[in-house]
Amino acid sequence: MKTEQQIKALAELDGWKEVEDIEIPTKSFNGSKANLVHGWSHPTKGIGYGDYNPPNYLTSYDAIIPLIQKQQSPVKADVWVWLQNNAPGIYAETPAQLCEALLRATGKWIE
Repeated sequence: MKTEQQIKALAELDGWKEVEDIEIPTKSFNGSKANLVHGWSHPTKGIGYGDYNPPNYLTSYDAIIPLIQKQQSPVKADVWVWLQNNAPGIYAETPAQLCEALLRATGKWIE
């Protein structure tokens, strides 16, 4: 699974939604215009663009651990089982391994 696909799937698990056309008002000599840009929305954070993106779950324990903690018990159990079978040792998992485990546990991993 490509990095971008993983981040998008994890972001969706975390409540983020991709928004294709956000209208951004701009000034021009002819008056006001609106540019359409790509962005993200979140139920508690609102809508934004540019640097307003989901966190990089693949590199940040601060992003992936709370996301795993939000999951239902069966998903958390499946994450633990996957890690036991595929990670180097207890508490040695990288954020990327935690991400893969969560995506597999939720059925969102694409081979």
